[in-house]
Amino acid sequence: MRTKQSALAAALGVALAAAVAACGSSSPQASAPAPASTTTSQSGGHSSSVSPTALLSLSDAANITGDSAITERNATSSAVTYSDHNTGDTVYIVVSRTSVVNASALESAIAAYASGRGSYQQVSGIGDAAYEQTLSNEDGVPNEADLAFAKGNTIVAIGAISSTKNDSVLLTSIESVASRVAAQL
Repeated sequence: MRTKQSALAAALGVALAAAVAACGSSSPQASAPAPASTTTSQSGGHSSSVSPTALLSLSDAANITGDSAITERNATSSAVTYSDHNTGDTVYIVVSRTSVVNASALESAIAAYASGRGSYQQVSGIGDAAYEQTLSNEDGVPNEADLAFAKGNTIVAIGAISSTKNDSVLLTSIESVASRVAAQL
């Protein structure tokens, strides 16, 4: 299961990098507001880096998967993965800041990530733009759900695999955490 956990985080990291790259190549009009958003971020009190462990706690991960034995396995300045070595239950969050985020770039990145893995759909009410997908028992993986959203100049992805929750229940748990995270940004 560790290989699958790493693959999920890496694939979503690539999708986020694609979104960031696509945002950088967006139309000239999109880059014009950058000084205002920088000023807003500074005056709004937002730090330039957000700790993923502050946004998604060990308790959140346990609640999402329904696995109280889940522990932190790997954390960096932009991502954290929580997992249970025995069950393979896993939750991860990836946080990426960029100068400009647009919904079409995020949609393209998520579509590329979801390609060959299942369908994704747009979600309203989380951040400025959000997309999610679920997978049930594909490739021997128990149940899996992923959600990525953009808010301001931040892109966040949260995903999970659970051996006890079905994909729709798992996604509902992720949506709840994502809504809270979006409100914190």
